[in-house]
Amino acid sequence: FSFNNACLCYVYYGINLRALQYWNAIIAGFAYGGYADEAMLFFSQMRHLALSPDDITVRSLLCACTSPVTLNQGMQIQPYLIKVGFDFGIVVCNTLLSMYAKCSDLYDTFKMLNEMTSNADSFYYSHQMLLSTKPPNSIM
Repeated sequence: FSFNNACLCYVYYGINLRALQYWNAIIAGFAYGGYADEAMLFFSQMRHLALSPDDITVRSLLCACTSPVTLNQGMQIQPYLIKVGFDFGIVVCNTLLSMYAKCSDLYDTFKMLNEMTSNADSFYYSHQMLLSTKPPNSIM
């Protein structure tokens, strides 16, 4: 536990507990510093305050879980996000894919890749509908 992480903990107690950007900064600081356990602890505390994670929160947490030792922690995040109805955007999907690949979890890497490619067509068509002035049925 370094001096910088101790400073983050000190800052935590003086921040507005409802401001997600502060939580994201602290979680990202721990995650990118290699302290997955501490990042998960702050994420847990954030959830107890009924704050919902955003893409930045999730990406930081998943980036902290890129070793076989921390893979289990990362794998616990995905079911939670599904349970709360989190919208998996391309950034989160790519980060999940990267987490599984970096941990040499080939089964889940290919499973995630299959889910992403099966959703690619629906993403493409919904994107086209947003850009088009035509009704949805006229795009195909």
